[in-house]
Amino acid sequence: MSALTSSLSGLSRRILVVADRCTDQSVAIARGFAEVKLKQVSGWKNSYAENLNIGFTTLIQCDFIAIVDADMVVPANFFDRAIAALGMDTLANSVSSALLTEPSSAYNSLYHSYEITMEGLGLNKRARKHGQRVFRGSAVRQLYREQGRVFSDAPNPDSMLDRETGWKVGVMGDVVVWSIRRTSLRRSMVGQMRQGRAQRLMDARLSSLLTEFLRFRPIVPLSFILSGSSVD
Repeated sequence: MSALTSSLSGLSRRILVVADRCTDQSVAIARGFAEVKLKQVSGWKNSYAENLNIGFTTLIQCDFIAIVDADMVVPANFFDRAIAALGMDTLANSVSSALLTEPSSAYNSLYHSYEITMEGLGLNKRARKHGQRVFRGSAVRQLYREQGRVFSDAPNPDSMLDRETGWKVGVMGDVVVWSIRRTSLRRSMVGQMRQGRAQRLMDARLSSLLTEFLRFRPIVPLSFILSGSSVD
């Protein structure tokens, strides 16, 4: 959290934490540095999407609204660079960065090497549009006025938002955000299954599914196929 507050130094800002049915000391800790929105009951099928929607509608009047997941460490110049990028690219309604896993354990180091390899091959671009994005507030407000919400109840709410709106996403390729989550083979497999279901909802193209094989993520297309019967 020190990295987040440091990166916001000098900026007029609000930090909001959506506490999703927390039973530990997270709320008490968060109140030391941020506003806290308590969510006791989930009304959506996809809780993460609901949390994003709660956060964005709470901060709807801000000039810029950012997603920073709790397990991510942003560089000190992240927000300055993001705001400047949106100022230069008037066609983009959000901007993101590179995202890499911190090599803090044996499996994290292996996954980090995989990310670097896929990045070098041009097959890891999707990771640039993850939980480290800054949105233009005016675009978010217009969307809310039109739909009464910002995000859809979907397993991949940010990607679904891009699909629904057609918004351009700017990329700061030389800015790196680090994921400090301790990952594992099981988590990787669960993530692939979730991604497959998400791609089914988005009617992914065949080329996208074939790319997953090139990325050594065969569970994604398998999950896509198996989830077909449960999608309206």
